[in-house]
Amino acid sequence: MKKIIYTLFSAICFSTATQAQSYQFSLESETYADLQNPLEIPIDTAVGYYEMRVPFPFTAFRDNIGDTFLISMDGFVLAGNAQNGFAFDPFVVGMHYLDQNSQVAYATTGSAGSRVFKIQWKDMGIKNMPNEKINMQAWFKEQDGSIEFHFGNSVCSAVAQSGIFFLTADFSAVHDAYWLGGNPDNPQLNENAAFKVNGIPSTGVVYRFSATPNSVKEVKQKISMTCYPNPSTGKFQLSETGINELKAVDMMGRTIEVSYDGQFFALPPSASGVYFLYGNDEEGNLFQGKIILDHRP
Repeated sequence: MKKIIYTLFSAICFSTATQAQSYQFSLESETYADLQNPLEIPIDTAVGYYEMRVPFPFTAFRDNIGDTFLISMDGFVLAGNAQNGFAFDPFVVGMHYLDQNSQVAYATTGSAGSRVFKIQWKDMGIKNMPNEKINMQAWFKEQDGSIEFHFGNSVCSAVAQSGIFFLTADFSAVHDAYWLGGNPDNPQLNENAAFKVNGIPSTGVVYRFSATPNSVKEVKQKISMTCYPNPSTGKFQLSETGINELKAVDMMGRTIEVSYDGQFFALPPSASGVYFLYGNDEEGNLFQGKIILDHRP
């Protein structure tokens, strides 16, 4: 698997005419329990994620994604192969180690053929929210390919991204997406990238995505959009013509204003990092791309 993370991307966005397995989403209730004797994941706080092998190859969206996961302390998991990328987001928000009890860890339960790989974010603090914390787990089931997000005793009022996503290999475009939003205890599904859950779910809530192999969606075709210079210090242009308005979305799902002076697009001076760009031309064609903003001289 390529070493990929939400902060490393290529400059070109593209899509493929493939098909994706759909999922059935259900809201469950189950007593939350900390993992027994989990192994701590040694995430470097300066990097924010850790790449590790899991005990069995996993299948998502009818694709074998292999046995390597990239686990972030910010509440998401990435995986990928040569053709596609995948993101599993229980509750994506900027987190940090709050105290000696804070931990990102994993455990595997069950026997071969019916194993469950579990990732746990325990007593994680939330950046700029000193009185809030998160307890949650992501489960990946070998037997049926289902994915579950389990939520424990948490305090968090942040609006956050939650769902599962089928992407291009370089993470530059979305093939299929299951965004959750609204009331975290009774979320709704939506295909809108701006759809978010309004806070952390209550203790015992489980989000379950059950694979339904016989239900297949056709993936929408999208057009690549090249930005230059990339990385950029703020101002940039597009190789495509006819696009006069853009929307930029950061890695936390927040929409950032993009200005246009007739020649250059620009993001605010305070912006930095990686941004997804979305635009339409006069014929209604959808364009997608990515840009990295780096204000260092």
